[in-house]
Amino acid sequence: MSFVAEIVTSASQGIDELKALYKAVFPKEEQVPLWILFWRARKKFVEFIRFVEDGKLIGFTYTITHDNLTYVFYLAVQNEMRSQGYGSRILRHIEARYPANRLSLEIENPEQAAENGEQRRRRLAFYLKNGFEPAGYKTVEGRIIYRMLTKNGCHTASEHTALMARYHGLLLRPMFKPKFLP
Repeated sequence: MSFVAEIVTSASQGIDELKALYKAVFPKEEQVPLWILFWRARKKFVEFIRFVEDGKLIGFTYTITHDNLTYVFYLAVQNEMRSQGYGSRILRHIEARYPANRLSLEIENPEQAAENGEQRRRRLAFYLKNGFEPAGYKTVEGRIIYRMLTKNGCHTASEHTALMARYHGLLLRPMFKPKFLP
């Protein structure tokens, strides 16, 4: 079995399947329009990667790097492929790609009351099992509170703000003002 990582562009083979996974896995309020993801992925510090095994889409990641901090903006695995070690393999791929970097990501706050509360707790357990730790702060986007997690060293809210400002660029930056909670 060959587990392969491939850069994604809007013209990539199998793009419709990747788009369907994106829309199925992430709630609508957490989806950045795909045209923005593809547009920003043309930057050297952004990577949109799909993972394929024997021709079958397993999942994808979307990462943003600033200095020595790599933010996992999206990580998705096909529903039928979950609990088979693929998510951990994908995280190991990211770590191998950025061996000197601290990693960060956000998950929906498992303490916030929600219909998907059990899923949130399982997601937290998955990341903790893979070496992530709470970063000590939360972010707020709309009505959703996210818990920030980190691996390979701590990072601050100001570092996250700088990373996202770089990602958004001058055009989009005014629309995205991060809010933080302890």
